[in-house]
Amino acid sequence: MDEQIVELDKRLTAVEKDVAALKAEAAFAREHYVTKQDFARLEERVAAIQSNYATKADLAALEHKLECKLSQLESRMMRWCVGTMITLTGVFMAFVKFAV
Repeated sequence: MDEQIVELDKRLTAVEKDVAALKAEAAFAREHYVTKQDFARLEERVAAIQSNYATKADLAALEHKLECKLSQLESRMMRWCVGTMITLTGVFMAFVKFAV
């Protein structure tokens, strides 16, 4: 009977050590796990970042705006080229008229 008590005492001591180790691991884990508040803050930050994303409509509007600007630039450059050609033709004709 005493042997059984000694054996049970050893087993109980081993269980108590294991429980203490598990409690220490659980306490460590609780310090490093994400809490609901941490997760809520993260969700707020992600929502703020996502609110700044460009949508397809935003990109389409930007593309249209760029196309308009490029079209205006192209027509302005064309006017300058035509004006320059006319001016150079006039200068050349004047040069030919007065040089000869």
